[in-house]
Amino acid sequence: MPKFKKVTINIPAEKIKAIKEFAKKCQPTNNYKDTHQNNASKVTKDIEVGKIGEMGVYISLTANHNREVTEVDLNVYDAKDKNWDSDLKVKEKNGGKLIGVAVKSQSSLSARMFGLSWTFQDSPSRRDKIFEKGDSYVYFVEVHDDVVNVDKSINCTIHGRNQIKNCVFKEPKSEKLKGLKKVVYAEDL
Repeated sequence: MPKFKKVTINIPAEKIKAIKEFAKKCQPTNNYKDTHQNNASKVTKDIEVGKIGEMGVYISLTANHNREVTEVDLNVYDAKDKNWDSDLKVKEKNGGKLIGVAVKSQSSLSARMFGLSWTFQDSPSRRDKIFEKGDSYVYFVEVHDDVVNVDKSINCTIHGRNQIKNCVFKEPKSEKLKGLKKVVYAEDL
């Protein structure tokens, strides 16, 4: 497979507004206690960053690569109705079946603190489903939330794409997350 060429995508202001509204509504339905995260504003920000990354991959695949992709899901579900399935589904080039892909996103602010990296759930109580499907693809996105453009849009950079079975997983830098999460660092893409 050819090396992935990183690309920067602009997320329009109206999409950012919809994502921010979604994150505020979604936050109370999420349970992050297994990772010791009780800060509601941090959880809301994590949800925003994740959805902005998904939107970037969606725009890239539909506009730049002319692929059929399911819309970014901005529906709010009760905790019992969440399925933690693939973030997006992409139709195979030959018009075949839909293939689930994961999108992992990190904010530029977080990257400055911990290094550019992407986190996967890997604890006894919660494990990313993508680990079960070694052939599944994951996109790695940096959300430039430290710079909001004049038109209130936000840029994100898709740094890479890889099959989960080919990813190099390491321990997180944060001691409290070791044993609960695994991390892919940018230098390992």
